[in-house]
Amino acid sequence: LLIFLNRLLVENQLKDIPVIDRHGGVLSSTLMRRESHVRGRIIGVGDAVSTANLLGGEGIRHALISAEVLAPLLAEACIAQGANLKSLSLYEDALHRRLGWRWTLTGRLAKRTWWGLADEKADKRMKKLINGLSKESSAEDISALFFDYRFERYGLRLLPYLVGWR
Repeated sequence: LLIFLNRLLVENQLKDIPVIDRHGGVLSSTLMRRESHVRGRIIGVGDAVSTANLLGGEGIRHALISAEVLAPLLAEACIAQGANLKSLSLYEDALHRRLGWRWTLTGRLAKRTWWGLADEKADKRMKKLINGLSKESSAEDISALFFDYRFERYGLRLLPYLVGWR
């Protein structure tokens, strides 16, 4: 993999550009994403409560959305000065509604796509997936699939995931 990344850097004349900042790391999440979002005075935001895109492997956009959902509820709780924290109990459901059913489905799709990539059989499966997507889809379509959860193009092939068979 490193050979291919280096070749890509050279081909795109990026090899000698300095790295200004490195970020990211291992993304850890539960598939059903049902961690407690509020426990006493502790409130989970973003990756802390599995609010990430497991299919695309990124979390910043979802962390920002979780903060955006939480902000008015937190402001309401602060105005109530702790007397009534009911608004915070709405956070988890409001976040799930905001991210929608497509986001929920991505946990299953991510599990099927990424888990078990540790042997030659898995490498062949991943190559087949990438080749299939590349032949049938543009980069924009693939981005829409992985980051905007636009599954319509893939039709009935996703049915087993929708009903929980995989």
